[in-house]
Amino acid sequence: MDFFEKVLTQYGFGVTMAVFVAFLLWNILNWTKSQIEKTITSAERREEESRKLWEAHRIALEAHTECSKEFHREVSSAHQFQREEHGQQIKALEKIISRIEALPSHPIREGI
Repeated sequence: MDFFEKVLTQYGFGVTMAVFVAFLLWNILNWTKSQIEKTITSAERREEESRKLWEAHRIALEAHTECSKEFHREVSSAHQFQREEHGQQIKALEKIISRIEALPSHPIREGI
């Protein structure tokens, strides 16, 4: 308490309180600055994590799109082949039916 009394008697109450308030404000401002820096750092970290997640999602979506396109190309060509094959089978069956119908007597013509 000697130091405080010496300062108080040497400089007066007003100056001592002004220095004390200045010191107190400086500490409060330092604490506020550190809290803001922590918040900004945390926000930057979250933003970076979010950006990485969205980038990974975009890459996965592009890969899925490519796989889907390839699948549809394969399915489309397979379906085209299948349609052609069915067309050939229909023509062959039509020939067979027309030959059967050309016979003079057959259960198909007589309506079984």
